Amino acid sequence: MNITKVAHNIKGRFPKGNPDTNLVELVNGHISINGLCFLPIKVPSHYDVTTSTKIQDESGVELGEIIYLNKNTFIEVSGLTELHFSCLMIEIETDDITESEYKFKFDYLLIKNENLNRYLTGYKEKSPIWGGFFHIDELPNNKFIKNISLPVIIATKNISLINDYKEILEQIVLESNPFNRYLRLYHLLELQFDMHTAYIIKEMLDAGGKEKEISDTLRDYGKEDIERLKSLFKSKVDKTNLEPFLNNILNHKQTSKNIFYYKEKDSNPLRSVNKFENLFTKTSINQVNFDTVFGTNCYNDKILATIAYWIYRVRNCIAHNKLGEYVIGKNDEDFVIEFAEPLIREIVKQCYKR
Repeated sequence: MNITKVAHNIKGRFPKGNPDTNLVELVNGHISINGLCFLPIKVPSHYDVTTSTKIQDESGVELGEIIYLNKNTFIEVSGLTELHFSCLMIEIETDDITESEYKFKFDYLLIKNENLNRYLTGYKEKSPIWGGFFHIDELPNNKFIKNISLPVIIATKNISLINDYKEILEQIVLESNPFNRYLRLYHLLELQFDMHTAYIIKEMLDAGGKEKEISDTLRDYGKEDIERLKSLFKSKVDKTNLEPFLNNILNHKQTSKNIFYYKEKDSNPLRSVNKFENLFTKTSINQVNFDTVFGTNCYNDKILATIAYWIYRVRNCIAHNKLGEYVIGKNDEDFVIEFAEPLIREIVKQCYKR
């Protein structure tokens, strides 16, 4: 909306006698109304929005103020205060107000004109760190729109879950970000580690004469997740049911190579990147094709350890933003949705099946 229309609409709603009031101008590329610049922001859902929030610099000097708007219901435009109406003028995309009701999309940081340049150059970009909120024009493009077709879902009996896990399951179902869904599915695997170790020790106790093995198991308990995943999968996962999920990787050669071979890890059971690339010349990842590429009986010996490594690497590439990992980003959405997420879902299902 242009500043002439903003001035006209505000003057029409809130006429004042002083010609200097209702001053609308452009300051550093932002519309200023009566000496205040209105910067739309997105705040976390856990913020208390019943009162405004002052923004101060390290010396205690006030930079601005956040006002929170009711973004859950439609509000009568005619009942808006001048401050909230000014927010409406910044937010709507048309020059004329045609609706009698409006539901706000954002909250607003109000910055005085004299503070604006100092705020824009010194503070704005880092607001997610020091303030926990994002300016709308700084938001990353993290809209996930990839859908998958599910012609059939197989219902499975005898899944063992305790009520304490329901909150995690709710988060998985409602989460639109596939990377966050993957991390929560991985968390369900982590929750199996303790019980898996306990079952191993119980079996050895029942067998008797396994004191050394019990000691070794307790010592190994603190090892990296990859070792614990391999042990869990060896006990709980049936590799004969995994071929359809493994085949999904064949459409993601480059991303797979980036994740599994960037900064080569010693825990990778398939050390040869050339052989890994040859796997993508096959029409499916089954025992015959896998053994053809990696060697006789390699599928039986290594496939569960390989899957554990793949799941672990994807988890680290999502969770760890560091030089030693390939950092999964928006461009890898298809890889996660089409391959990594269906695979870990199947693994979780098998690990929780009685």
